[in-house]
Amino acid sequence: TISIVYNTPYIHNDEQCAYWKYHVDTDQGQWSKDMAGVHKSKMVACNFSHATHFALLLSDNDEYTNNEILDFITDIGCTLSLIGVGIILLTALIFTKWRQNTGIIILINFSLAICLKIGMLYLSEYVKNRSGGLSCTITGVILHYALLSECAWMFTIAILQFKRFVEVLGGPPKYVLAKALICGWIFPVF
Repeated sequence: TISIVYNTPYIHNDEQCAYWKYHVDTDQGQWSKDMAGVHKSKMVACNFSHATHFALLLSDNDEYTNNEILDFITDIGCTLSLIGVGIILLTALIFTKWRQNTGIIILINFSLAICLKIGMLYLSEYVKNRSGGLSCTITGVILHYALLSECAWMFTIAILQFKRFVEVLGGPPKYVLAKALICGWIFPVF
């Protein structure tokens, strides 16, 4: 038996322990309830006797009543990020010598990944409210790709910073830009 304990700030009486049950013939699935959760102070314990995807299904109470405030904060954060990225891209556009540095080219690609992610975030909200189906799926796939690409660029920058500040005696790595482009734009596809 596998025991999974969830720390929940809100305790409801109708929590259900569930797992994702695949249907072999259709490649689809659905949540299948195993049992009710066992309450222990602010935690809920679920005991499973199989190895699959586990989750705790909570009742659909809207605990976030200030969605407008959260949307406003998100809009401010995304706007400030786009302004900062815009300044980086404008600087690269104006100063040609500055943008010839390999590190700056990587920064520009990272900035483009941030722009793609923020743009797809807002486009996905628009598509969700206006339509569905295939356009929603395509938007979701591109949004996931943009998020993975942004993470891959951060990983690339972290490796380059490590090589620059920790491995100071080694020579500069070969084909840095080609490796960075592959890691940042192609690797997230897989």
